[in-house]
Amino acid sequence: MKAFAVSAFALVLFAATCSAASIDNRGLLDGALKNALEGLRPKVKDLAINDTSINIDKPELQVNATIKNGLVEGLDKFVTRRLTTTLLPLRLTNLTLTWDKVKITGVYDLFACLNFPTLPDVTKIFGAGKFKIQFHGIFFTIAADFVFENGHFKIPKNGLHGCDVSLKESKVELDNLLGGGEKGDILNKYISFFIPEFINDHKQTIFDVAREPIIEMINDYLAGNSNKL
Repeated sequence: MKAFAVSAFALVLFAATCSAASIDNRGLLDGALKNALEGLRPKVKDLAINDTSINIDKPELQVNATIKNGLVEGLDKFVTRRLTTTLLPLRLTNLTLTWDKVKITGVYDLFACLNFPTLPDVTKIFGAGKFKIQFHGIFFTIAADFVFENGHFKIPKNGLHGCDVSLKESKVELDNLLGGGEKGDILNKYISFFIPEFINDHKQTIFDVAREPIIEMINDYLAGNSNKL
């Protein structure tokens, strides 16, 4: 009986120790993620975009476009709506961020030909000048698996999943679109209406393209290499 009592006490003590360690380690993970998010704010404030060229050559879609002097404003104004983790397995089960407004400005040069079956004829879209795009009511949620290596947390390859993104509305202003005037205004309004629907329909494709850069950026922050952004 005495041996049973001693064994039972030892098991209880071991369980309590493990529980305390789990709480400490989970708190460490939560703290690392919260610090990474806060460390991200100054880095994404007034974020410059590298000059970009877009070239697509398909039977139904041909695009030649450049974007220069791009600037993203408002990314640092995110609100952390939810951050939950588990220790076994080591996982970020839900990170939800929201933005009231994000604005992108720059200079564009565009020429495109659309030849989709739904169109009555080949449609040409062109323009060059300044642009401004505003996104309102952005919702972003994601989950991630973590490992602990070399003294810090990191996300392994393909460890990012459960992405969901949406926005309430967008407002697009491309100067001199279709040469300016009424036609350009109508197309700007159509693009503004179309963007939220496009993101909703193609969010998985967008996430697949962005997955690796996001993992690299998060791992740099968790490793203390925030200057790599």
